[in-house]
Amino acid sequence: MTDASHVKFARTPVLSIGYEEHGDASGFPIILLHGFPYDIRSFDGVVPPLVEAGYRVLVPYLRGYGATRFLLVVTDSVDGLKWG
Repeated sequence: MTDASHVKFARTPVLSIGYEEHGDASGFPIILLHGFPYDIRSFDGVVPPLVEAGYRVLVPYLRGYGATRFLLVVTDSVDGLKWG
């Protein structure tokens, strides 16, 4: 599960969201969301049993983690912060 070639992307107007998808596409979908300070690797022990049970498992990198990126650099005119 740690192979970067398994990362897929969903694009929104603001973000390119990296995620991994495991299991049969026709299985009932389960989305596993990590929290700070963890990333999707915290679910490495959880995904295989769910897939074996027939679920489709989606594990997105939340904003600021892994392959998920802002699409544009936005500059805040008040304090000059740059995001991206």
